[in-house]
Amino acid sequence: MSKSDFLRNNRGIDNGKDLPEDYLGSLYDQIVKNEIKMNAETSTPQKQANSINKLLGLDNILNLVNWTQPEEKALGANDVLLRHIQEKFKAKTNKS
Repeated sequence: MSKSDFLRNNRGIDNGKDLPEDYLGSLYDQIVKNEIKMNAETSTPQKQANSINKLLGLDNILNLVNWTQPEEKALGANDVLLRHIQEKFKAKTNKS
């Protein structure tokens, strides 16, 4: 994006008023100077989703919901509770 595009795209963002052009220009220069670059390994959608889930703490919740009990092991109270949570979660996601 060019500097003029950046300035144009950020018009009216201060409760309908424009921020000072020199401020936006300086902000643009800083963004260009400190550009965020993704390496090839983390740029895939699945890797990005995993990173976001981990950042938000959702990875543990998703592991809980997707957890499966080996069939040969007897179910304890915690396992029954996990199955109940999984069933409720799946029922809600199937409705959506």
